[in-house]
This record gives sequence, C-alpha cells and structure tokens, in this order.
Amino acid sequence: MQLNLLEVGLNSLSNNIFNLASDLKQNSIFIGGINKEKSLVSAIAKIKENIGYYALYLTETDYAKFTKLYSVGDSGEYLVESSVVFPVVSNKSYVNFIDNIVNFKNKNNFTTYKLFNLPTNKIKAFLDVNNVKSLILSDGLDVKVKLDLTTLTEEERWEFLRKFLIEFKDFIYAESDVSLAMQLVKILKMRGIKASTAESFTAGGVASYITSISGSSEVFYEGIVAYNEDAKNDRLNVEKATLITKHPVSSQTCYEMCKGVLNKGADVAVATTGLAGPNSDVSMLPVGLVFIAVGTTQKISVYKYNFTGSRKDITDKGIQTAVFLMIKALRDGSFNV
Repeated sequence: MQLNLLEVGLNSLSNNIFNLASDLKQNSIFIGGINKEKSLVSAIAKIKENIGYYALYLTETDYAKFTKLYSVGDSGEYLVESSVVFPVVSNKSYVNFIDNIVNFKNKNNFTTYKLFNLPTNKIKAFLDVNNVKSLILSDGLDVKVKLDLTTLTEEERWEFLRKFLIEFKDFIYAESDVSLAMQLVKILKMRGIKASTAESFTAGGVASYITSISGSSEVFYEGIVAYNEDAKNDRLNVEKATLITKHPVSSQTCYEMCKGVLNKGADVAVATTGLAGPNSDVSMLPVGLVFIAVGTTQKISVYKYNFTGSRKDITDKGIQTAVFLMIKALRDGSFNV
C-alpha cells in the first residue's frame, strides 16, 4: 500500500541513509530501494519520486540533526511546527502546502486540529459527507475539532486526513490542542526569530496575550501601544500626512505602524488599528472597522475587517485575529525569515 503521507516518530535519528532506512522500516514504513542511495539527499529524491507527500515527525533534537544532514534547496522547504519538522515536497517551496501536515499516531485513532474563523456548520457538513464522527467546540472564532477515526481502516484514515487538510488548509493553525498564543510562541522558537507588536485599539492586548505564554521572553522583542495620533507619529514614525489624509484607522496607517516597529529590531511584527466603539469618532467611520498588518522588513500585508459586537468583543476579535494572521504567514511561507 502506498501512502500519501508518512509519519516517523523516532527517538533518535540515524546519521546515514542505511540506518535511516532501517529506522523507517521499524516504524512500519518501507520505501523500496532507499537503502541503496548514496546520500540522504538522493534518498529524499527517491522518496519524492515515488510518493507525492511525506512528513517526518521529529523531536527538537532530531530536527537539529536532520537539518544538518539535509539543507533546504529549491525543491523543498522545511515547515517547522511544535517540535517537529515537515519536509514539504514541492517546487513551489512550502507556500500553500499546509495540507501535507498531519499529526496522527499509529496507536491512536483520534486526532485534534485547531482552526480559526471557520463556521462549524461547514466542518460538520464536510465530516457528514465523509462519515466521520467528531467533537467540535467553538467560541465563535477559535475552533477545536477532535476527529474520531476508529471506524476507518489505516488507508481510509490517511485519505480522509489528506482531504480534510486540503479542504481547511487556510483555517488550520495547529495540529494539537493548543491556543493561538501557544502556537505562535512555539513557531517563533523553532524558527529562532523575535516578534514585536504595534497596537492602537487593542491597547496592548496582543502583546499581553503572547507574553502570557511561558518562555515567550525568548521570542517577544517589544510591544508599543500608540493609542494617540501623536504617539503613532513619535513612536512608530507614521507620517503626519497619513494620519491627516488617510485617518488613523486606515490601511496606510496600519502599514506604517508595522513598518515602524519592525525598524526597531524585530524579525516579524503585527500592527492593529481600528474603532472598537461603542461610538465612532469625528470620521464617522463604522464601529468595528479594523486593520491588521503583519510582516517583515521585506514584506508587509494589511488586512481589513468589520467586526461586530461590544467594545470588548471587537477588541478580543482583533487580538485573536492578529495572532492568527502571524501564525498563518509563518506557516505558509509568507515571511521570508
């Protein structure tokens, strides 16, 4: 049987291809001819030739060993997540190839995914069509899906997970039961990079959420709350002309806020500006209008939202969405860091 996705849970990673082939076989994964290859690079080429997708699930220690054995090239990238490494096979790097990732243990027919901003009825409809039972919990934006795959054969499980991941790849942010902040901190640690925040209407909420996670001091550089227009200009170098002609709640202001905090030393950053209400200001822009920017010194993307609810609801949605957008960019390759 040929699987589209492979999983390896090794206690230690062999340093040559013959032993690696043996380790794979011990984990019930056999790739014909792999032990005849002269190097790990050629072995991976062999895998790519015969299997469309594969994933190696390694510990942090094994990940470090693996990256020394095989460097990233034009034909593939490593997408790192939660103490594992995923060599994603594609000529397009790993952009939009989140569907290659699974977190499925051979001894457990249950698997959990965390998704963001996806109506639960869409998930239920997909699961009903595929005759898969599940437990779905949602707070409105953050969604936990625990899949019950006990009635499926091994081949059916892999095929279902492949379809599930392709269907919801733009919404999945974790392959385990963790929060948005926990996931972001894990990814930043594995990448060895630091993040900063530039906030207006969220008033430091994004920074507070991220730093609520133990160990976040390793990856969080700074948070700037520039609530006032003058503060945006003084602290983040937002142009006065932008604030006057575009308004403090605008895509251009958000862009310049993100750019301003990036210039202070972070590798990646997120910025927020919006109207949380309950009333608008002299601009008469609608309450709930929000702009969120995420980026690096090379690229910044700005997203527009129209949130509803109370002042707290809008602020909380902005905080969660800001963290999700940063996770998504780190996972799909939008950040070249």
